[in-house]
Amino acid sequence: MVQSDGQAHARKLSDVQTWVNDTFADLIASEDAAELELQAQLLTHWRSQSAQSDQSALAQLSLRCYLSHQIRYVCVQLANQFGVTYGFSAADLLPLVLNDDGQPSPPRPPLSLEILTTYNPDKARLSTWASQITKNHPVLNRALLDYGLYRASDWAILTDTTPAQVERILSQYHLCSHYEVAEAVELLRRFHQVYSRDRLQQRRTGRGGRCQPPTEEQLQQMFPTGSPRLHLAQLKQLAAQLRQYRVHARGGNPVPYQPSDAQWTELAAGSTDTAEAEDQQQEFLSAYRQVIRTPN
Repeated sequence: MVQSDGQAHARKLSDVQTWVNDTFADLIASEDAAELELQAQLLTHWRSQSAQSDQSALAQLSLRCYLSHQIRYVCVQLANQFGVTYGFSAADLLPLVLNDDGQPSPPRPPLSLEILTTYNPDKARLSTWASQITKNHPVLNRALLDYGLYRASDWAILTDTTPAQVERILSQYHLCSHYEVAEAVELLRRFHQVYSRDRLQQRRTGRGGRCQPPTEEQLQQMFPTGSPRLHLAQLKQLAAQLRQYRVHARGGNPVPYQPSDAQWTELAAGSTDTAEAEDQQQEFLSAYRQVIRTPN
């Protein structure tokens, strides 16, 4: 439960364990014992008792122990998901957020207590709320930016970026050519035309949530011709360029974009198609010049 000297240390609170086992013996012993039910009863004890009562303090400490485990889980999850790419481990993140030393009345509220005091059981599970608060902790996000990690999906980034911003970022930050900028602006325009329209309709019907990858149908509407996989790879590449800029603008360390093998294949195929088209155009121009130079 305790974090100190840069390491996470488990601390057993015997009085809390004894109280929980005695107070909720029937619930714990039942075959269908539910974690959610135990949490609900602990919350009731914490909130219904006097703030100075022993039962309230024990219930709070029990919930803080549970939340400390949830905070640790979030750090491990982030490290497993992004650590190899961005160069950090769970041990690098734990000191930033796992700061509950188990004191009944800590001088500074730890993150676990912040999660607990802002929790509304009517809106989410306690584990879900703990994950949201931890992942959006300012100190944690600052550290992740320093590693080059900006935790927004490609589709969320593309959705809240305007064509004018793309033009400025690609020309001034990435130093792209006029042709590349124009191509990216058109790519984003087509994306907004379909994806943003559908997102707006989803929100109107109460089906918001996290931005998901565009469907095959959406890609077909955006790009009636050409390979959907190629256009999907191009959208991901544009999102990666925008992500690099956002990390830079927030004072972080941008990580160079590295497409996956599949994305490289699609992008290379697109480059080949473009090269072939340019070769055909050049061949036509050469033949045309030859014709007009030949006397009748």
